[in-house]
Amino acid sequence: MQIGSSIATTVPEPTHITDFRRPVSFEVTAFDETEVWTVTVTYSVEANLTISPWSKRAYIMGEGNENTNLDIRFRRKGDEIWDMVYTDEITYEDGSFTALIRHLQPATTYEYEATIGSTVYDLAEFTTDDIPALPNSGFENWSLGSDGIWNVYSEEDEKFWDTGNRGSMTVGKNVTTYDESIYYSGRRSAKLASEYIIVRFAAGNLFAGEYVRTDGTDGVLDFGRPFTARPTALKGIYRYISTPISHTGDVLFKDAQIGMNDQAYIYVAVGDWSSPVEIKTKSSERKLFDINDEHIIAYQELVVDETVNFWTEFRLNLDYRSFIRKPTYLVIVATASKYGDYFTGGQGSTLWLDDFELVYE
Repeated sequence: MQIGSSIATTVPEPTHITDFRRPVSFEVTAFDETEVWTVTVTYSVEANLTISPWSKRAYIMGEGNENTNLDIRFRRKGDEIWDMVYTDEITYEDGSFTALIRHLQPATTYEYEATIGSTVYDLAEFTTDDIPALPNSGFENWSLGSDGIWNVYSEEDEKFWDTGNRGSMTVGKNVTTYDESIYYSGRRSAKLASEYIIVRFAAGNLFAGEYVRTDGTDGVLDFGRPFTARPTALKGIYRYISTPISHTGDVLFKDAQIGMNDQAYIYVAVGDWSSPVEIKTKSSERKLFDINDEHIIAYQELVVDETVNFWTEFRLNLDYRSFIRKPTYLVIVATASKYGDYFTGGQGSTLWLDDFELVYE
């Protein structure tokens, strides 16, 4: 009688994956009968955990798959009671997992502990980001500059917003101003009006950043303000008058031809640029914002191609391309004519804006 005589397959070494399970089959012969037995060998290896805290959420990432025994608990530092990360908040892809912790408090330190396979990882800490607000988000504060341009801030305010229409003042016209007769709250709104001014078309616009200089009647701008938080959305209130496109520039677009409706355009992005994004509107040196820029971490836009006579709320939910990369700049741009950078749009197209707000969830 042979008992326990077997030939087992070679058990491969684990690769970089947590709680690596691999079935192993071997033959067992007893009483002249042979059976194939299969067992699962479990390895526990380093998970290479990564924590990415936002303002009201955090992502924990590591190596593992759907068969991994994964438990993550967390608590605010100093508390006694633990909360658990539920299984429906954990996703798996290509041998890695991402666990989402929700409903955290901003600027707060938390503790977390992870059990992956048979390994319990040491207690660790993370601190959530603050929730910075947009300066002059209701566009209430304005001041008249020495150049005759209306600044989107008072003399006492932080300079956050600017307009690319300073070049239009070379022919004596402000196309981005405030409006005290049409507003949603407070006493003013931002009024962005597109107009053909003597020699060329000017699209009313404002942006987070700074107008650097005028090159002839063209502008050189810096898009973006320093910013390290990760909002989940930008929301605000708008009204819009869309007029037929009356002027086209040196580049033609299939959705921006004479007679077609002009389009309002609002977009928001966070990215890890090392400096503001340089914009040039001069046709021979044109350099515009590229939504496929590798430095963009999250982006979203709104295009409106019809007249909206009543105050309407918009919400731009940011589409994040990375949960780990940390922003350095925030870009927000709004214009009454989407192709205004190409001096294309409709005479009289006008966009009113009020009550911008960054959302953190």
